[in-house]
Amino acid sequence: MRSAYSKLSMSGIDLRDPPKAPLFTQAVRFELSETMNELPAVYLPETESNENAVTKFLENHGIAYRDRSGATAEEIAQETGIPESEASGQSPIVKWTDGTVLKSCDTDRLIRFLREQGYEFEDS
Repeated sequence: MRSAYSKLSMSGIDLRDPPKAPLFTQAVRFELSETMNELPAVYLPETESNENAVTKFLENHGIAYRDRSGATAEEIAQETGIPESEASGQSPIVKWTDGTVLKSCDTDRLIRFLREQGYEFEDS
């Protein structure tokens, strides 16, 4: 009976030098990036930590989002279409999946927007 090693060696697979990464890594990254683009993006000002009331609200209500807290004002302007001068403000900016941009977003404004979109919340 042949060992698993000899069977794999005969098929051309060398177990002594395994590949550095799976062959499907690029396809998986593509699928994940496509999925990530379908999530709302939250841009936090540099002065705020990642623990923001808006992100806490989204997390507490099971709404996934892309954390873009490290984005520069230039990147925010390019991704949201708002002027760069407004992208460097002191409040979070949320870009929803339909392209709606909520500037100076706080939880009250986010809740109003989400209710307009048909979301329902038991406690807000």
